[in-house]
Amino acid sequence: MAGAAWPRWSIISTETKMIKQHIALSIETLKQLKRYAWIAVCLFAIGVALGFIFHSTIFPIILPELQALIAEIQGASHLEIIAFIYGNNLTASFIAIMGGIFYGIFPAISALLNGVIIGAVLKQKMLMLGSSHWWQLIPHGIFELPAFFLALSLGMFLGNALLAPDKITSLKQRSLACFTTYMLWIVPTLLVAAIIEGTLIALDNTQ
Repeated sequence: MAGAAWPRWSIISTETKMIKQHIALSIETLKQLKRYAWIAVCLFAIGVALGFIFHSTIFPIILPELQALIAEIQGASHLEIIAFIYGNNLTASFIAIMGGIFYGIFPAISALLNGVIIGAVLKQKMLMLGSSHWWQLIPHGIFELPAFFLALSLGMFLGNALLAPDKITSLKQRSLACFTTYMLWIVPTLLVAAIIEGTLIALDNTQ
């Protein structure tokens, strides 16, 4: 029995070591993302300001897309809404990261455009609810936005690999770092975000 138990504990020990290595890699990656995060946040803030200022022009353009998204979850159950939001956010985040392979240009554009959309929607909500009720929108993005900024930062971090002397090696190393960080931080954070947002939408639908 002792001989049979030894390989099992050896496997567990190896898996534990691998998990610790991946956690350490993701933490080290997070430490390298500060400047990329600032770029993403600044571009997003500029986009929000533009969307807010030019709301009357931008909102009619994005309205059909917003209506299409709303139609997809119309009549859906609580769990279906959560699954829909979670799937969309996971896909968008993954694309933001992998799109960064082209020198980080795609995540930079994505930060700006998403900011424009959020700014226009925020202005529309304020017109509908009043400026004193804007805080009601905070729960919708309290987890989603940090995960989004992290994905954008990882995309820029990945794209920067092409500026290294050994592009192939750097790209491989950063791809692993991005994937590990995505799985350990973004995936669970977006699950929490989807549960919160899905629950709020489901509650609104029952009113």
